[in-house]
Amino acid sequence: MNILPPRQGTYTEDELLNILMQSDDEDNFSEVEDDGWENLSKSDADSGHTPGKKELRVSLAIFQTRLLEGRKTLAAAIQDDIAVDIPRADPEIIEAVKTVNAISELVRRCVNAVGPAEIGQEYYVPMMPAVRTYARDRMIVLPGDVRFHTLRDVVVLLSDRNYNQELRRNFYAHSPIPGAIWANAPNNPILMKADEIMPANYDADALQTDVNDFDRMMAWLQTKLPKFVTTERIDFLKKGEASMLKCNGEGNLRYPDRKSDEEL
Repeated sequence: MNILPPRQGTYTEDELLNILMQSDDEDNFSEVEDDGWENLSKSDADSGHTPGKKELRVSLAIFQTRLLEGRKTLAAAIQDDIAVDIPRADPEIIEAVKTVNAISELVRRCVNAVGPAEIGQEYYVPMMPAVRTYARDRMIVLPGDVRFHTLRDVVVLLSDRNYNQELRRNFYAHSPIPGAIWANAPNNPILMKADEIMPANYDADALQTDVNDFDRMMAWLQTKLPKFVTTERIDFLKKGEASMLKCNGEGNLRYPDRKSDEEL
């Protein structure tokens, strides 16, 4: 997995290119119980109930809320010299997130595991690293580091043909955005329809609408794949688990492209 080393300041474009060109020879994927997703029929997949942009936004909002709410349980001081990204805790966004009635079991496990935890003799406080920039003070966009509060910036940058080409190619190769439309891929990919992925001025009301649609989709999905969906609520204040310390390689995982004339 391409990880940017912690550092102060910005990266030069040469440094950035060297990091991105480093290949991963080993993947460390955990085995997950088969949830039957592959058994959905084509008609089911074409019915509009499969995960898409709204599910992406809701899932990212859930994860961000878990990190923000988990900070309320901190029993240890955070070092002032650690460069972290702490988004504003919008109470209306958090309220909308907490109305989610059902999520995938896999998302629930992952989100529940991420929280302040004492493991052995060490105390771990999960946080998002500070957003990195390169020479022209533009955000470094990485496929494994898409956040709810920066999603709009991510899609706008990937839509800009003047944005760093290697960053766009790297993101395209591991794209985590479902149903994304790309032009000039794979050599010089340009993301299309950024507003479809994350509209400008997206607010708590828009998120609540997404959550309501998300709940309807999950209720339908539960009738098809009951093992895949859980109605167990996320405890946003619970302690974290040791499993959050595991890290998987990117490998060749990515969402397939969507054709320009293909319905979402």
